[in-house]
Amino acid sequence: MATKPYPQTEETPCSLNEPAVEYHADSKYIPTPSVIESLCRAEEDYKAEWIRPHTLEEIHAICDEAEADDEAERLLSCDYVHSEMKRLNPWLCK
Repeated sequence: MATKPYPQTEETPCSLNEPAVEYHADSKYIPTPSVIESLCRAEEDYKAEWIRPHTLEEIHAICDEAEADDEAERLLSCDYVHSEMKRLNPWLCK
């Protein structure tokens, strides 16, 4: 079975090189330089914090700290967190 010939498009380098930018290429919204800078900074922070692999010792230290906080009752309950969210952001709760 023959496949339909699709037109080949030339790839142009994108400043952010992100799929979302290509997806919204025909959008009328053009992000300001400050928005682009903020997004790039957020991406760098995300990569630095979450993509970095942890050693087994780091994982054990994180678990030990969480268990110590739990035993010392230094953790916040879900009810407390939700009540604070409602108190600080009443317009979000309807």
